[in-house]
Amino acid sequence: MVNLSAQKTSFGVQAGYLNGTAKAESSFEGVKLSFSESEPGFYIGGLAEYKISKKLAIQPSLLYGNIPSSIIYGSEESELSEEENESDLNILFIPIIVKYYLADSFYGQSGFQGTLFLKEKEEETDNFGLDLSVGMGFDITKNFFIDGRYSFELTNRSSDSTEDTGGDKLTYNTFHVGLGYKF
Repeated sequence: MVNLSAQKTSFGVQAGYLNGTAKAESSFEGVKLSFSESEPGFYIGGLAEYKISKKLAIQPSLLYGNIPSSIIYGSEESELSEEENESDLNILFIPIIVKYYLADSFYGQSGFQGTLFLKEKEEETDNFGLDLSVGMGFDITKNFFIDGRYSFELTNRSSDSTEDTGGDKLTYNTFHVGLGYKF
């Protein structure tokens, strides 16, 4: 049973480094092809932390991320216009993370994260994805913290994954590491 009086809510902001990796797989007439590309970017946003007990907390966040578009559109040699190739990928991350304190300031974290591409991409790419996130963090002081997590996409972003196309698969994994401040 959880003691409701032990619950404490705090709000904060966080920002940091973001790395996105697009992985595409396809097969056609028995030939399997795969491609992976990774690009750096940044993220910034807000969070709420609900401390359930001394060792357990839930942290929903709303984060904006920006990554160069070549990771989704492909190289500059693609069939897209120059304007489309030069636009950045804007992503809304909605993680709901469970934090378990292993020591006073050190914690492990895991949970689910929704990702939404804010700008329509290619017709064959779904804008929404669901990820599984795992990571760790450290409370530097009562207010400042540093954390990092890797998110594995569970959904297939390819809308064109029929038997005719050989079962195309497109996933988008991300790595976040950053600094935060809780008010």
